[in-house]
Amino acid sequence: MNFRSFQFRITKWFVGFLALALLCVWVGVYLSVQQFLIASQKRNLNNAVYNIESQFLPEYGAKGEVWLADEMGDVYAGGADRYVRILHDGREIFNSHDMGNPQTPVEKIPLPTNEQAGLLHIDNRGGRLLELVDHYTSPDGQRFIVIVGASDASARRVLRSLAIILSIVCPLVLIVAALACFLMIKRPLRPVTELTEQAENIGRKHLGDRLPVPNTRDELQRLATSLNQMIARLEDALQHNNRFSADASHELRTPLTIVRGELEQVIQQPDLSEATVDSIGSALEEIERMSQIVQSLMATAYLDTGGEQMEREPTDLGKLVGSTLDQMRLLAESQNIVLSNEKLESALVDGNPTRLKQVVVNLVDNAIKYNRPNGRVSASVFSKDQTVILQVADDGIGIPEGSIPFIFDRFYRADKTRTRATGGIGIGLSLVKAICNAHGATIDVKSRQGHGTVFSVAFPRYLPETGTSEIRSPKTASVSTYVTTSH
Repeated sequence: MNFRSFQFRITKWFVGFLALALLCVWVGVYLSVQQFLIASQKRNLNNAVYNIESQFLPEYGAKGEVWLADEMGDVYAGGADRYVRILHDGREIFNSHDMGNPQTPVEKIPLPTNEQAGLLHIDNRGGRLLELVDHYTSPDGQRFIVIVGASDASARRVLRSLAIILSIVCPLVLIVAALACFLMIKRPLRPVTELTEQAENIGRKHLGDRLPVPNTRDELQRLATSLNQMIARLEDALQHNNRFSADASHELRTPLTIVRGELEQVIQQPDLSEATVDSIGSALEEIERMSQIVQSLMATAYLDTGGEQMEREPTDLGKLVGSTLDQMRLLAESQNIVLSNEKLESALVDGNPTRLKQVVVNLVDNAIKYNRPNGRVSASVFSKDQTVILQVADDGIGIPEGSIPFIFDRFYRADKTRTRATGGIGIGLSLVKAICNAHGATIDVKSRQGHGTVFSVAFPRYLPETGTSEIRSPKTASVSTYVTTSH
C-alpha cells in the first residue's frame, strides 16, 4: 500500500475527523445518560418525600406511631435500593431497615443534623448515597424530619455498561467507515489513475498522442484538456528545436565539405613549410570534429522527429554486440584496456542494426575512454521477462552523482576540465538516448565515482506472431563509420 497516495491521505483525514466526531459522540452520550440518571434519581426521591408528607404524616397525630409503622412498612419495606427514615422530636419513629442494593445497614448511615436539609451526598462503602432531607410540619403542629436516600450503584452499572458498549461500537464504526471510505474513493479516483497511466505513455515513441478528454464537465475534464494543451505546446517547441538542429546541420555540411576539399588540395601543393602543413592538418582535424558534430546532430534530429519509422528487422543483439566488440579490441588494446564479453545470449530485438551498433559503439567507447590504465570493460546481453538487456560495465573513474541526471543532455560534460582529446564532444550519449527512444527501449546508468559505471539498456524482445522469423546477420561495417562521440 502506498501511504503517500491521494486515496490513502483522503482516507486518513476522513478517519481522523470521524474519530474526533465519534469521541465527541462518546462523551456526549455518556454525559447525557449520566445527567438523565441523576435527574431521574432526584425525581424519585422528591416523589417519595411528597407521598410520605401528603399521605402518612398528616394522620400521625390521630392514628399513632404503630399505624404509621404498619402503613409505611407495607409501602417502603426494607431490602430495596432505597431507604426511608422519619424523625419526630429528635427520635426515629420509622426506618425501612437495611438497603439491599447494595447491602447497606441503615443504622450505619449517619443522621443529618437539625440544620441540614435538601439534597445531600454521602460517601458509602458501596459507592455514593444520594439523600434528600426535608423538614415537615403537620397540620396539627407536629414537626418531622423525612429522610429518603438511595444508592448510585444502579446508575454506575448502567454507565459502566454504556461505556463498554460505546468503546466497542465506536472503533468498529471507525474501522468499517475507513474501509468503506478507502474503497469508495478508489472508484472516483479511477479516471485519474487511468489518466496518469496514459500520460506516462505519451512521449515514449512520439508526442502525437493525446489524452482522452472525458465528457464529465468537472475538474477531471479540465485537467485532461489542460494537459493536452501543454503537450501540444511542448510538441511545437520540440519540433521547432529539432527542425532548427536538422536545418543548421544540413546547412553546415556543404561548407564543411568544401573547406575540407580545398584544404586537402592546398596541403598537397609542394614547397609548403612545415608550419603551414601543421596548421592545415590542425584545421582538417577541427573540420573532421565539426563534421562529426553535424552528423550526430542530424542523426539525433532525425530520430527525435520520426526515427521510429526507420527500417527495422529482427536482429540478434547478442551476435551484433559480439561482432562489434571484436572490431573494437584494437582500440581497447591501444589504451591498455581489457575488453571482454561476459555473457552474450542469442536474443532477438526488432530494430535497425546500424542504429543498434551505434549504441554499442558509443557505450563501449565511453567505457574505454573514461577508464583507468589496465582497466576492464565488459559487455553482456541476456533476456529478462519480455525484455532483452544490454549491459556495458567498466571499473573506471565513474560519474559524479550530481551529473548522472544530465549525462544524456547534448554537449554536457560531467568533467568540465576535460579536453577535446579526452573529453569527446558531449553528444554521444544524447544520440544513444535518442536511438533507444526510437526503439522503445529504456536506458539506465549506475555509477560510483572512482569505482566504475554500468549502463543498462532494456529493449522489447522480438516475438514473431507466426512461426520463427528469419534472422538476418547484421551488416559488418568498420567501427570508424559510426559516430563514437562521448559524454
